[in-house]
Amino acid sequence: MEEIIKNYKEQFGWEPIVENADRLKEYDNFVVCGVGTAAFAADFLSTGKTGSKITVWKDYGLPEIPPNTLVIVCSYSGTTEEAIDSFAEARQKRLPMAVITKSGQMLIDAKQHSIPFIQLPDTGHAMMSGYSIKSLMKLMGSKQADTMKEFAALGDLIDIEEARIEGETLANSLKEKIPVVCASNRNYPLAYNWKVKLNERARIPAFANHFPEMNHNEMTGLDSVPKNKSLSEGLYFVFLQDETDDPRIQKRMKICEALYKEREFGTYTVEMKGKSFLHKIFQNIFVANWTVFYLAQHYGSLTEGKIGGEFEKRIKEKPGFPHS
Repeated sequence: MEEIIKNYKEQFGWEPIVENADRLKEYDNFVVCGVGTAAFAADFLSTGKTGSKITVWKDYGLPEIPPNTLVIVCSYSGTTEEAIDSFAEARQKRLPMAVITKSGQMLIDAKQHSIPFIQLPDTGHAMMSGYSIKSLMKLMGSKQADTMKEFAALGDLIDIEEARIEGETLANSLKEKIPVVCASNRNYPLAYNWKVKLNERARIPAFANHFPEMNHNEMTGLDSVPKNKSLSEGLYFVFLQDETDDPRIQKRMKICEALYKEREFGTYTVEMKGKSFLHKIFQNIFVANWTVFYLAQHYGSLTEGKIGGEFEKRIKEKPGFPHS
Protein backbone atom coordinates (compact mmCIF):
# COMPACT_ATOMS: atom_id res chain seq x y z
CA MET A 1 0.00 0.00 0.00
CA GLU A 2 2.85 2.39 0.81
CA GLU A 3 4.47 1.87 -2.60
CA ILE A 4 1.13 2.44 -4.34
CA ILE A 5 0.78 5.81 -2.60
CA LYS A 6 4.39 6.79 -3.38
CA ASN A 7 3.91 5.94 -7.07
CA TYR A 8 1.02 8.41 -7.23
CA LYS A 9 2.41 10.34 -10.24
CA GLU A 10 1.77 7.43 -12.59
CA GLN A 11 -2.00 8.00 -12.58
CA PHE A 12 -1.66 11.62 -13.72
CA GLY A 13 0.63 10.84 -16.65
CA TRP A 14 -1.35 7.80 -17.79
CA GLU A 15 -3.25 8.20 -21.09
CA PRO A 16 -6.45 6.14 -21.39
CA ILE A 17 -7.13 4.48 -24.74
CA VAL A 18 -10.74 4.14 -25.86
CA GLU A 19 -11.26 0.91 -27.79
CA ASN A 20 -14.15 0.91 -30.31
CA ALA A 21 -14.16 4.71 -30.04
CA ASP A 22 -15.83 5.03 -33.45
CA ARG A 23 -19.12 4.00 -31.80
CA LEU A 24 -19.13 7.09 -29.57
CA LYS A 25 -20.25 10.67 -30.25
CA GLU A 26 -20.64 13.84 -28.17
CA TYR A 27 -23.24 13.45 -25.41
CA ASP A 28 -25.06 15.97 -23.21
CA ASN A 29 -25.71 13.62 -20.28
CA PHE A 30 -23.89 10.78 -18.59
CA VAL A 31 -25.14 8.04 -16.27
CA VAL A 32 -22.22 6.43 -14.47
CA CYS A 33 -23.01 3.02 -12.95
CA GLY A 34 -20.80 1.56 -10.25
CA VAL A 35 -20.43 0.99 -6.53
CA GLY A 36 -17.65 1.49 -4.02
CA THR A 37 -14.37 2.80 -5.38
CA ALA A 38 -15.65 2.60 -8.96
CA ALA A 39 -18.22 5.32 -8.22
CA PHE A 40 -15.79 7.75 -6.57
CA ALA A 41 -14.58 9.19 -9.85
CA ALA A 42 -18.11 10.09 -10.92
CA ASP A 43 -18.90 11.48 -7.46
CA PHE A 44 -15.88 13.78 -7.64
CA LEU A 45 -16.61 14.99 -11.16
CA SER A 46 -20.27 15.57 -10.36
CA THR A 47 -19.27 18.13 -7.70
CA GLY A 48 -17.21 20.26 -10.09
CA LYS A 49 -17.97 22.47 -13.05
CA THR A 50 -17.37 19.93 -15.80
CA GLY A 51 -19.88 21.28 -18.32
CA SER A 52 -21.67 17.92 -18.33
CA LYS A 53 -24.65 16.55 -16.46
CA ILE A 54 -23.56 13.47 -14.51
CA THR A 55 -25.89 11.07 -12.73
CA VAL A 56 -24.22 8.53 -10.43
CA TRP A 57 -26.09 5.21 -10.15
CA LYS A 58 -25.08 2.88 -7.29
CA ASP A 59 -27.60 0.08 -7.63
CA TYR A 60 -28.79 -2.77 -9.83
CA GLY A 61 -30.33 -1.95 -13.20
CA LEU A 62 -30.56 1.60 -14.52
CA PRO A 63 -32.38 4.83 -13.69
CA GLU A 64 -34.55 6.62 -16.26
CA ILE A 65 -32.26 7.47 -19.17
CA PRO A 66 -32.92 10.81 -20.94
CA PRO A 67 -32.14 11.34 -24.65
CA ASN A 68 -28.54 11.87 -25.79
CA THR A 69 -27.13 10.08 -22.74
CA LEU A 70 -24.10 7.80 -22.55
CA VAL A 71 -24.27 5.04 -19.94
CA ILE A 72 -20.80 4.39 -18.50
CA VAL A 73 -20.41 1.21 -16.44
CA CYS A 74 -17.42 1.13 -14.07
CA SER A 75 -15.98 -1.84 -12.20
CA TYR A 76 -12.29 -2.15 -11.36
CA SER A 77 -12.46 -5.94 -11.13
CA GLY A 78 -15.02 -6.35 -13.90
CA THR A 79 -16.95 -8.78 -11.71
CA THR A 80 -19.10 -6.46 -9.56
CA GLU A 81 -22.64 -7.86 -9.52
CA GLU A 82 -24.46 -4.51 -9.57
CA ALA A 83 -22.32 -3.13 -12.42
CA ILE A 84 -22.75 -6.30 -14.49
CA ASP A 85 -26.52 -5.99 -14.04
CA SER A 86 -26.45 -2.36 -15.24
CA PHE A 87 -24.30 -3.45 -18.19
CA ALA A 88 -26.80 -6.18 -19.13
CA GLU A 89 -29.78 -3.83 -18.96
CA ALA A 90 -28.05 -1.18 -21.05
CA ARG A 91 -27.28 -3.81 -23.69
CA GLN A 92 -30.83 -5.16 -23.61
CA LYS A 93 -32.25 -1.66 -24.15
CA ARG A 94 -29.63 -0.92 -26.85
CA LEU A 95 -28.52 2.23 -25.06
CA PRO A 96 -25.30 4.05 -25.95
CA MET A 97 -22.78 2.72 -23.47
CA ALA A 98 -19.12 2.39 -22.58
CA VAL A 99 -17.15 0.42 -19.99
CA ILE A 100 -14.27 1.22 -17.64
CA THR A 101 -12.67 -1.88 -16.11
CA LYS A 102 -9.41 -3.69 -15.47
CA SER A 103 -10.47 -7.23 -16.34
CA GLY A 104 -13.16 -9.80 -15.62
CA GLN A 105 -16.42 -10.67 -17.34
CA MET A 106 -17.19 -7.06 -18.13
CA LEU A 107 -14.02 -6.69 -20.20
CA ILE A 108 -14.74 -9.97 -22.00
CA ASP A 109 -18.29 -8.87 -22.85
CA ALA A 110 -17.22 -5.40 -23.99
CA LYS A 111 -14.71 -6.94 -26.40
CA GLN A 112 -17.16 -9.58 -27.62
CA HIS A 113 -19.92 -7.07 -28.39
CA SER A 114 -17.66 -4.27 -29.70
CA ILE A 115 -18.70 -1.92 -26.89
CA PRO A 116 -16.42 1.09 -26.33
CA PHE A 117 -14.19 0.47 -23.32
CA ILE A 118 -11.13 1.70 -21.46
CA GLN A 119 -8.98 -0.94 -19.79
CA LEU A 120 -7.55 0.28 -16.49
CA PRO A 121 -3.96 -0.65 -15.60
CA ASP A 122 -3.55 -3.52 -13.16
CA THR A 123 -2.18 -1.60 -10.17
CA GLY A 124 -3.19 -4.35 -7.77
CA HIS A 125 -5.30 -1.84 -5.89
CA ALA A 126 -8.43 0.15 -6.73
CA MET A 127 -7.58 3.09 -4.42
CA MET A 128 -5.86 5.25 -7.07
CA SER A 129 -8.92 7.22 -8.21
CA GLY A 130 -6.99 9.16 -10.84
CA TYR A 131 -7.13 6.35 -13.39
CA SER A 132 -10.92 6.20 -13.21
CA ILE A 133 -11.36 9.99 -13.20
CA LYS A 134 -9.19 10.39 -16.28
CA SER A 135 -11.02 7.54 -18.02
CA LEU A 136 -14.39 9.17 -17.33
CA MET A 137 -13.20 12.52 -18.65
CA LYS A 138 -11.90 10.82 -21.79
CA LEU A 139 -15.31 9.21 -22.45
CA MET A 140 -17.10 12.51 -21.84
CA GLY A 141 -15.46 14.01 -24.89
CA SER A 142 -14.21 17.42 -25.95
CA LYS A 143 -15.92 19.32 -23.11
CA GLN A 144 -13.34 17.84 -20.77
CA ALA A 145 -10.25 18.84 -22.77
CA ASP A 146 -9.24 21.69 -20.44
CA THR A 147 -9.90 19.60 -17.33
CA MET A 148 -7.77 16.80 -18.80
CA LYS A 149 -4.85 19.23 -19.21
CA GLU A 150 -5.29 20.43 -15.63
CA PHE A 151 -5.37 16.83 -14.45
CA ALA A 152 -2.14 15.94 -16.26
CA ALA A 153 -0.32 18.73 -14.38
CA LEU A 154 -1.31 17.44 -10.94
CA GLY A 155 1.72 15.18 -10.62
CA ASP A 156 3.92 18.25 -10.18
CA LEU A 157 1.49 20.03 -7.84
CA ILE A 158 0.67 17.39 -5.24
CA ASP A 159 2.85 17.73 -2.13
CA ILE A 160 3.08 14.07 -1.17
CA GLU A 161 5.37 14.70 1.83
CA GLU A 162 3.06 17.33 3.29
CA ALA A 163 0.18 14.88 2.87
CA ARG A 164 2.20 12.12 4.54
CA ILE A 165 3.08 14.27 7.57
CA GLU A 166 -0.51 15.38 8.07
CA GLY A 167 -1.80 11.85 7.52
CA GLU A 168 0.56 10.44 10.15
CA THR A 169 -0.39 13.18 12.63
CA LEU A 170 -4.10 12.53 12.13
CA ALA A 171 -3.66 8.76 12.31
CA ASN A 172 -2.00 9.13 15.72
CA SER A 173 -5.05 11.07 16.93
CA LEU A 174 -7.46 8.48 15.52
CA LYS A 175 -5.96 5.43 17.21
CA GLU A 176 -8.63 3.51 19.14
CA LYS A 177 -11.24 6.00 17.90
CA ILE A 178 -14.17 5.83 15.45
CA PRO A 179 -13.70 8.53 12.79
CA VAL A 180 -16.64 10.63 11.61
CA VAL A 181 -15.61 12.69 8.57
CA CYS A 182 -17.63 15.86 7.98
CA ALA A 183 -17.69 18.17 4.95
CA SER A 184 -19.93 20.53 3.02
CA ASN A 185 -22.52 18.93 0.77
CA ARG A 186 -20.34 19.85 -2.21
CA ASN A 187 -17.32 18.08 -0.71
CA TYR A 188 -19.27 15.14 0.68
CA PRO A 189 -17.82 12.74 -1.94
CA LEU A 190 -14.42 13.42 -0.37
CA ALA A 191 -15.73 12.75 3.14
CA TYR A 192 -17.27 9.52 1.85
CA ASN A 193 -13.97 8.62 0.21
CA TRP A 194 -12.30 8.90 3.63
CA LYS A 195 -14.98 6.73 5.23
CA VAL A 196 -14.72 3.98 2.61
CA LYS A 197 -10.93 3.82 2.72
CA LEU A 198 -10.96 3.70 6.51
CA ASN A 199 -13.48 0.84 6.30
CA GLU A 200 -11.75 -1.10 3.52
CA ARG A 201 -8.05 -0.52 4.19
CA ALA A 202 -7.69 0.27 7.90
CA ARG A 203 -10.67 -2.06 8.50
CA ILE A 204 -12.25 0.05 11.23
CA PRO A 205 -15.75 1.49 11.66
CA ALA A 206 -15.92 4.97 10.15
CA PHE A 207 -18.73 7.30 9.08
CA ALA A 208 -19.29 10.43 7.00
CA ASN A 209 -21.83 13.22 6.97
CA HIS A 210 -22.31 16.68 5.50
CA PHE A 211 -23.40 20.18 6.39
CA PRO A 212 -25.99 21.55 6.85
CA GLU A 213 -27.91 18.26 7.08
CA MET A 214 -25.92 16.87 10.01
CA ASN A 215 -26.82 19.91 12.16
CA HIS A 216 -30.46 18.80 12.03
CA ASN A 217 -30.04 15.18 13.16
CA GLU A 218 -26.61 13.64 13.80
CA MET A 219 -25.47 16.52 16.01
CA THR A 220 -28.50 16.24 18.27
CA GLY A 221 -27.70 12.59 18.96
CA LEU A 222 -24.45 13.67 20.61
CA ASP A 223 -26.05 15.72 23.37
CA SER A 224 -25.51 12.88 25.79
CA VAL A 225 -27.13 12.11 29.12
CA PRO A 226 -25.42 9.83 31.66
CA LYS A 227 -27.12 6.63 30.44
CA ASN A 228 -26.12 7.00 26.77
CA LYS A 229 -22.81 8.86 27.04
CA SER A 230 -20.79 5.66 26.56
CA LEU A 231 -22.35 5.15 23.10
CA SER A 232 -20.51 8.13 21.62
CA GLU A 233 -17.32 8.28 23.69
CA GLY A 234 -15.18 6.70 20.97
CA LEU A 235 -16.17 9.12 18.20
CA TYR A 236 -13.56 11.45 16.70
CA PHE A 237 -14.63 14.14 14.23
CA VAL A 238 -12.58 15.10 11.17
CA PHE A 239 -13.68 18.31 9.44
CA LEU A 240 -12.76 18.95 5.79
CA GLN A 241 -12.50 22.73 5.71
CA ASP A 242 -12.74 24.50 2.34
CA GLU A 243 -12.41 28.28 2.13
CA THR A 244 -14.49 28.28 -1.06
CA ASP A 245 -17.50 26.72 0.68
CA ASP A 246 -20.55 28.91 1.29
CA PRO A 247 -19.67 31.21 4.25
CA ARG A 248 -22.78 29.96 6.04
CA ILE A 249 -21.50 26.40 5.79
CA GLN A 250 -18.10 27.48 7.10
CA LYS A 251 -19.79 29.16 10.06
CA ARG A 252 -21.81 26.00 10.81
CA MET A 253 -18.66 23.89 10.69
CA LYS A 254 -16.75 26.13 13.11
CA ILE A 255 -19.62 26.32 15.59
CA CYS A 256 -20.18 22.56 15.38
CA GLU A 257 -16.50 21.86 16.04
CA ALA A 258 -16.54 24.22 19.04
CA LEU A 259 -19.62 22.51 20.48
CA TYR A 260 -18.03 19.08 20.05
CA LYS A 261 -14.85 20.22 21.80
CA GLU A 262 -16.91 21.58 24.69
CA ARG A 263 -18.42 18.10 25.01
CA GLU A 264 -14.91 16.58 25.06
CA PHE A 265 -15.03 14.93 21.64
CA GLY A 266 -11.79 14.75 19.70
CA THR A 267 -11.72 16.95 16.58
CA TYR A 268 -9.27 17.61 13.76
CA THR A 269 -9.55 20.03 10.85
CA VAL A 270 -8.05 19.11 7.47
CA GLU A 271 -7.67 22.29 5.46
CA MET A 272 -8.33 21.69 1.78
CA LYS A 273 -5.35 23.16 -0.06
CA GLY A 274 -4.78 23.59 -3.76
CA LYS A 275 -4.63 25.93 -6.73
CA SER A 276 -7.70 24.44 -8.40
CA PHE A 277 -10.70 22.20 -7.82
CA LEU A 278 -8.82 19.06 -8.90
CA HIS A 279 -5.66 20.01 -7.01
CA LYS A 280 -7.63 20.38 -3.76
CA ILE A 281 -9.39 17.07 -4.31
CA PHE A 282 -6.21 15.08 -4.85
CA GLN A 283 -4.17 16.76 -2.13
CA ASN A 284 -7.00 15.79 0.23
CA ILE A 285 -7.16 12.26 -1.18
CA PHE A 286 -3.49 11.76 -0.38
CA VAL A 287 -3.92 13.00 3.19
CA ALA A 288 -6.66 10.36 3.46
CA ASN A 289 -4.45 7.69 1.89
CA TRP A 290 -1.60 8.29 4.34
CA THR A 291 -3.96 8.47 7.31
CA VAL A 292 -5.40 5.10 6.32
CA PHE A 293 -1.95 3.62 5.74
CA TYR A 294 -0.69 4.56 9.20
CA LEU A 295 -3.87 3.36 10.87
CA ALA A 296 -3.69 0.06 8.98
CA GLN A 297 -0.09 -0.26 10.11
CA HIS A 298 -1.13 0.42 13.71
CA TYR A 299 -3.94 -2.15 13.67
CA GLY A 300 -2.01 -4.71 11.63
CA SER A 301 -4.70 -4.66 8.95
CA LEU A 302 -2.63 -4.05 5.81
CA THR A 303 -3.67 -7.44 4.39
CA GLU A 304 -7.08 -8.01 2.83
CA GLY A 305 -9.98 -8.69 5.19
CA LYS A 306 -12.16 -11.80 5.13
CA ILE A 307 -15.70 -10.52 5.55
CA GLY A 308 -15.93 -9.01 2.05
CA GLY A 309 -14.85 -12.26 0.42
CA GLU A 310 -17.22 -14.29 2.57
CA PHE A 311 -20.09 -11.96 1.69
CA GLU A 312 -19.41 -12.23 -2.07
CA LYS A 313 -19.22 -16.02 -1.80
CA ARG A 314 -22.61 -16.22 -0.10
CA ILE A 315 -24.17 -13.77 -2.57
CA LYS A 316 -23.25 -16.17 -5.38
CA GLU A 317 -24.91 -19.12 -3.65
CA LYS A 318 -28.39 -20.29 -4.60
CA PRO A 319 -31.30 -18.17 -3.33
CA GLY A 320 -32.11 -18.59 0.32
CA PHE A 321 -30.38 -17.96 3.58
CA PRO A 322 -28.51 -21.15 4.48
CA HIS A 323 -26.31 -19.41 7.04
CA SER A 324 -29.08 -17.79 9.10
